[in-house]
Formats: sequence, C-alpha cells, structure tokens
Amino acid sequence: MASSPRRRAVSRPAIERLGPNLWPLRLLLLAAILAAYGRAIGNDFVDWDDSQLIYQNRNLNPPTVVGLFHHWNPLSPDNTGMYDPIVYTVWWGLAHGAQLDSADLLGAKLNPMIFHGANLAVHWLTSCLVLEILVKLKVSPWAAGGGALIFAVHPIQTEAVVWATGMKDLICVFFSMALILAHLHGDGKKGRWVEGALFLCAVLSKPSAVVLPVIVVMLDVLILGRGWKRSAMAVLPWVILGTAAAILAGMLQPTTYIQRAPIWARPLVAADALAFYMGKLVWPFNLSFDYGRSPANLLDGPTMHYALWWTWIFPAVVGAILWRYRENRRLILAAGIFVVGLLPVLGLTTFIYQYYSTVADRYVYISMLGAALAAGLFIQRIPRRVAVGIVSAAGVLMIGLSFAQAGVWRDSETLYRSGLALNPRNLNHWVVFGEYNDRQANVFLRRAQDALLMGDAAQSHDDTRQALDHLNTAIDSYRNAIKIDHRTVMAYDKLSYDLILEQHTDEAIAVLWQLIDLQPSLPPRAREDPAALQFTLGMACYSAGHYADAAAALQKSLELKFDPNVEKHLALARAKMEFETRP
Repeated sequence: MASSPRRRAVSRPAIERLGPNLWPLRLLLLAAILAAYGRAIGNDFVDWDDSQLIYQNRNLNPPTVVGLFHHWNPLSPDNTGMYDPIVYTVWWGLAHGAQLDSADLLGAKLNPMIFHGANLAVHWLTSCLVLEILVKLKVSPWAAGGGALIFAVHPIQTEAVVWATGMKDLICVFFSMALILAHLHGDGKKGRWVEGALFLCAVLSKPSAVVLPVIVVMLDVLILGRGWKRSAMAVLPWVILGTAAAILAGMLQPTTYIQRAPIWARPLVAADALAFYMGKLVWPFNLSFDYGRSPANLLDGPTMHYALWWTWIFPAVVGAILWRYRENRRLILAAGIFVVGLLPVLGLTTFIYQYYSTVADRYVYISMLGAALAAGLFIQRIPRRVAVGIVSAAGVLMIGLSFAQAGVWRDSETLYRSGLALNPRNLNHWVVFGEYNDRQANVFLRRAQDALLMGDAAQSHDDTRQALDHLNTAIDSYRNAIKIDHRTVMAYDKLSYDLILEQHTDEAIAVLWQLIDLQPSLPPRAREDPAALQFTLGMACYSAGHYADAAAALQKSLELKFDPNVEKHLALARAKMEFETRP
C-alpha cells in the first residue's frame, strides 16, 4: 500500500501533459458532420469542374503510374490547368477503389460515393485539429468544442465539403492546421523540419497556403511571445517556397483574359469581399456556387457597383471593435487569421476564378479557424448553462441549413438551377448552364444512335426527345445571356451552333450577322478570328441553300486567311450557284 501514493504522484504530471480527453468532443463533431453533410454520400459528381479534374481526367481514368507522374510534372501537357499534385495523388489513390464496370450518363467510370466519403473524412480530421488548436490556445475544452462545431458545420463550409473538387481546399487546410498545431507544441529544431514538411504538403495541395508563414508569425508575436524579426527569419524559407508555388500556379492558370480591376479600385473590391464573407458568417442564407461578384460586375454592373462605396463600412466597424479590445491578443489573432487566410483571394491581385466571381464559399475554409477561435473565446466568457443553450440552438440551425445546402449539390441540374434561381442576372451562369445542356444533348444523341443500331426504336425515340429538350434549354440559356449583355460573344457562337442543329438555319445566320456587326465594338482580346467567323457564316448559308451568300462569306474568309478547306467549300458553293442559274 505504501507504493500507491508514489504511483499517483508520478502519473498526475503525465496525465496533465496528455491534456483533457477530447474524444467525446471529436465523436460529437463526427456526428454533427454526418448529420449536416452525410447526405452528400449519395450525391453525383457535378459538371462544375468535377468533370475536367476527376471523372474525365485521363490521368485518373484509369489510374496508372504514368498518370500519377503527369500530375507531379508541372510541364506535362496532360495536366488539367492547375498544379496541386498532392490532391491529385489522393484522387489517384481513391480512383483505384472507385472503378465502375461501365460508365454512367456523365461518362464517369468512377464511383462518386468514394470521393464524397473521403471529403467527409478529411473534414472531420481537420475539425479535430481545429479543436486541439483551440485547446492549445487556452480555450476551455467545452468552449473549444463549440468553436470547432462552428468550423465543422457552418453552412458556408458546405461547398468545400460536399463538392468532390473541394478536396483541394480540405487537404490544404488539413496540412495547414497540422502545421499550426505542431508549431504550438514547439518541438525545437526537429519540429521545424516537421513544420516545413507540412508547409510543403499544404502548398502542393493548394497555393493559397502561401499565407501560412504570416499566421505563424502572428502566433509567435501574439501568443508565444517571440520577436517578429526572429520569427520572420525562421519562416523565410517557407516564404520563398510559397512564392515559387504561387508563380507556378500563375503560369499554369493565366489571367490575361480576365477584366482586371484598376489599382485604385482593388482595395474597394477587397473590402467588398471581406464584408461579403463577414455577412455570410452572420447570415448564411442564399449560398451559391457562383455569386457573379466579379470585378467587372462590381465596377460596371448596374445593380452591383454601388456596393463598393458602402461595403467597406462593415470591415471598418469590425476593425474599430478590435482596436477597442486590442489587449485581447487571442481575439486579435482570431481576426488576423480570418483576414490573412483570405488575402490571396480578396481581389488585391488577379486570380483565375475572378472571371466568375471574386468571392466563393470555399475560399473561407482556412479562415474559419479565426471564426472558430473567436466563437470559442465568446462561449468561454458566458455562463456555461447559457452557452450550452446558445451552442445547441446554433448547432441545430447550422446543421439544418448545411443539410439543405448539401442537397443543392446533388447533381449538376439541381446545382445550376439553384444558382440561377438566386441570381437570374448572372451572365456567366446562363452560359455555363447552356454549355452543360449542350453536353447533355450530345450524350443523349449518342445514346439514341446506339439504341437505333441495337434495334431499340422506342429507346432511341425517348433519348432523341431528351436530347432536344436539353438543346432547347441551352438555346434559351444563350438567349438569356445575350439579353443580359449583348456583347456576350460566346453566347452568340453557341446559340448559332445549336440553332443549326435544330435546323433553324435562317435564325442562326441572323445571329452570326449580329456577332459580326458586334466585333468592332469589342476590345481586341475579345474579338473572334474574322476568317473563322466568315467561314462559319458561309457554312450556315450553304446549309440553308443561300449559295450566293455562302460564296460571298467564304470568299471573304479566304481573303482574310488562306485555307484549303475554305477554298474547297467555296468551290462547292459556286458550283451550286451555277447549277441553280442554269436554264
């Protein structure tokens, strides 16, 4: 019996070093995540990037060693326009277990359930890391659980979690949170090597992890009591590596075709984006995969440009509040993480998605650590009984909203129609919806042909009818895009092509003439190749039996650029003209 007190004296410090038992909170987070997003397991892939990056990616279908090498080689022509090799490696591994015996309607031979399940797993692991970070920042475990719950099930997280392509955000932030936690543990020189490896993994998952050195410096200065110069020197190699990754990403995703905001307007665009995210944190309704909040729309759009002159007020008010409580270093850290996490995508520099919108729900994923920390600090300051009630009510509300939003991502049709219902004036959205229906029409036309060859006339008729339905929806979409902005060159092109398929050739010719007349008013980078445009017009006139007009257009095309194919069709048009004029 005499040895028992000694054993207790030895074991207590060990228990303190282990920290509180967080497993009940981890399991609670898992249950909340499954309640909020679990329905995504049954979701399909969506046409919005999943096609190009996953189920039609030749490096994943089938997954071969050569395909994996292409993902790691930034110069490979088989890459899909972005260099995130660790994400592709994860997808490559998942593809081995997701192979289907035959392709589905989308042409996918990969089971989306495997990819959605992996997203949920990574999100849960990241939420557990967030929980541990908050505890390490001296937030009490129960308050840290409330903060981690907000990170886990806030509706603004839905896009990153239930969209298969969102894995790049999930993996990047998983490594980012692991780095932050490792830094808070502070394991000396060996820990620095671990942190460096985690940073490398983060930037190879998504270049936006370039902000991590700034977050680490903030941790050092505000929490760990280290000088900023010493901290900055320690992360300098990361800055160099992150800059190289950002430059490489810029080379693979050129932004030359995007209308850039002038330098004087970029701070206003950034303030608008920051206010937008703050607003969605407080009021997470009307979420969309494409908000249409591009710099061009903000500066020129008749219904949006006014926002630039007032949205800066929200960040300014929050900044004033933070100044009032500037002695609270953890609150300053929370705000800093939220803002710094968004810096690469606030619009201060041009990035590729700004063609559609400066803001997107997935961009706030890493910044939600700051929101979780602020929530944990707030929860910790109020009586526990009150806090439990508030967190429970907020958790149920957020789970319900996230559950509903996860259903929006069920399939491409549901996703696109939901976006248009929220913003019917979104020009690019109408074009994207039209392109999606064009692809669906092609799928059903191929199926109709196959059914006819198999002797199944009834199935062929049904598939043809569905193809025509999609084609008509595409035509209506392009017409809506032109109504919103008559300078939408892509909509004219695709509308004329679909009208020809529908055998409305005269209408297609009228659309092509509108496009030709539009050319002088467009900026040079937006203009069509005049020779190709005249050739298209000539072929449309030829199909409609207007051989004189066809010959005139083909002759003009040939004068602009010699092409043997154009010359051949010009000869055919002239032959038809001669045949018609014979007595």
